[in-house]
Amino acid sequence: MSRPNLLVVMADQHAARFCGAYGHPLVQTPHLDGLAAGGVLFDAAYTLSPICVPERMGFMTGRHVQHTGIWDNGVPLREDTPTWAHRVRAAGYRAALAGKMHFRGFDQLHGFEAQLAVDINARNQPQPPDWSRPLPERPPWRAHRELGAGRTEETDAGEAVTAATIDYIRDRAASDTPWALVAGFVAPHNPFVAPREFIERYQPAGVDLPPLPAGRRVATPVSLVDLTATLIDAGGAAGHPHLPRLDGASLRPLLTDPDAAWRRDVRCEHYANFSTAPQAMLRRGRHKLIHYHDAPLALYDLEADPEELDDLAGSSAQAPIRDELQAALLAEWDPVALERRIITSQRVRRFLAPYLFGYLDRGPGKA
Repeated sequence: MSRPNLLVVMADQHAARFCGAYGHPLVQTPHLDGLAAGGVLFDAAYTLSPICVPERMGFMTGRHVQHTGIWDNGVPLREDTPTWAHRVRAAGYRAALAGKMHFRGFDQLHGFEAQLAVDINARNQPQPPDWSRPLPERPPWRAHRELGAGRTEETDAGEAVTAATIDYIRDRAASDTPWALVAGFVAPHNPFVAPREFIERYQPAGVDLPPLPAGRRVATPVSLVDLTATLIDAGGAAGHPHLPRLDGASLRPLLTDPDAAWRRDVRCEHYANFSTAPQAMLRRGRHKLIHYHDAPLALYDLEADPEELDDLAGSSAQAPIRDELQAALLAEWDPVALERRIITSQRVRRFLAPYLFGYLDRGPGKA
């Protein structure tokens, strides 16, 4: 049987609930809704980190942040790190990237054969965080304040990604060689500027913030490392015993049976902006534990409290599940050791800051 082609459409900062497939009455996402109607929709799919580069490098490698060492947006993925793109190419696939993956450093492919459209985020020169300074003393968070109708570098880049993706799929329609393609869009990341035709679809007075839930739906909590494992599994590329182990598991059982047994915890980590120490979240079933190093825990029952307004960490009745989840998290995640590694990384990168990423402005081969 022929192997499937793999298309990953990745937007940036698109909250799931602002999508017709998840029940939003106002936001118009007809193409995403069509994919959901003909496929499987996951209601509880978690990012690996709530910031761009740590999450994306975790997706590329199929490993949690504590294993990749990509603590914040300024850490490059080592060029000798295996990614799922390397794996599927070794299994006979063509693999290309169109647009944003936010790779840092000289290697802008990490296993892909080509970049079909510009990744405008590759030129960013982020400052390393400094956990030795309290938050109020740190440089302000870089923010885009533009909003409204118009065009920006980001809208132009998005249109280029769309065109390159369509061309790539058409060009390979008659090929017997399977392909894998990532279409990476910056939007709806700020700046919040869009062509007027899209702005005029919505009136500010009618925009709401509704609660969350098209084809088959899966309520089981999963993670993007599971998506990585699924891509590798679907591409027949899982049999590489000498490569690093994946932290996720293939979602294929849930794609065919939403009620299939799935006894895996979901973890998210954060070490970057507005953090002063390691932070992690563990989701198991209906409960979500948040661990702030050297600070109180937080615990939520997402079935009874989906908006996470009632912290149960101090409830004696919830102490057993709180302690169970904390023990499960700390069995695989050591915040003390991670803090030492991260502070060392920050100090080294602050020392090297004048010399990093300068080639992005100079251009290759220029002094």
